[in-house]
Amino acid sequence: ATFNVPTSLKDSFPETSFKSKMKLPQVVSFGIGYQPNDKLLFAFDAVYTGWNTYDTLFFDYKFNSDPLKDTKLNRNYKGVFAFHLGMQYKVCDYFFARIGGLYDMSPVPDGSLTADAPDANRWGITGGFSIKPSKRLGIDFSFIYASAPERNGGSVQDGFYGSYKSNVLVPSFGLQYSF
Repeated sequence: ATFNVPTSLKDSFPETSFKSKMKLPQVVSFGIGYQPNDKLLFAFDAVYTGWNTYDTLFFDYKFNSDPLKDTKLNRNYKGVFAFHLGMQYKVCDYFFARIGGLYDMSPVPDGSLTADAPDANRWGITGGFSIKPSKRLGIDFSFIYASAPERNGGSVQDGFYGSYKSNVLVPSFGLQYSF
């Protein structure tokens, strides 16, 4: 841990190491697909993530001083669901097109919203296509666009409040080869 403080406080905030650990949440998912014909496939899944295991972010500094105490930040996250719906259409034997949507609930309750992890419920769309030029080779292109509406709030613990809004665009490319 390196602290950027005025020279007069350097002795109170020395460079030091720290330990931290986080219990990862359990994830339970359920999915179902339906193929009404050889060209069309519908898919739905629901995912529950038990973020309630993330109740505290804790930093145990190797060196402590009067102003530098171990950091304990309450998170109090809650378990939430995410839902995904998609469709794939087989244009021909070597080209597949996909489109979908998602709704992802925020695990961050009111009073626990922080600038380091601003969060809100979000909606999104997905799309992409696959090309299979040979029996062994596949090429995938896809994107996700997700948007979280503006959320106002903050952390009761540290008294930091703000207004947060996010938009995310994630393009991706995949290459697969089967042996």
